[in-house]
Amino acid sequence: MLDLPDSQPRLVGGDAGPYQLHQVVTINCSSHDALPAPTLTFYINDQPVDPEWEDNDQVILNETSGLETSHKSLHFKLRPSMVADGLLQVKCVASYPDLYWDSSDITFKVLSGHGSGFPLGSQEFVLQGDAGRPQASIPLLLLLLTPVFFR
Repeated sequence: MLDLPDSQPRLVGGDAGPYQLHQVVTINCSSHDALPAPTLTFYINDQPVDPEWEDNDQVILNETSGLETSHKSLHFKLRPSMVADGLLQVKCVASYPDLYWDSSDITFKVLSGHGSGFPLGSQEFVLQGDAGRPQASIPLLLLLLTPVFFR
């Protein structure tokens, strides 16, 4: 017998921000009233998280209804490579492989180490790349690109 959750997984924790780089963040996810309890999986910016950042799923049985609730926690340190445009998205997916999935996500603001954020229009931005996302100032970028435009 399969009894699907009645609602999306619930994300709790992780204040609305803003957060500082290198700050430790804890987010909890739960999926209520199902049988069996679904598997919970976390993603940061749509990428699977390091399994070491997750606690094991905890399943609690409601003895009155016979349904189960699944809980999982995510603990991670904010790294510059996780932040795009000053924002970070955490998603929790509740699933039964090949049968069902549903998700919830939260997005929060992250400040740079010196207190200013990375919003569009600021004097900092994030360069996308496989080796991380280093910060660069707009004047430095213009200096580097000038030879390309004035040949």
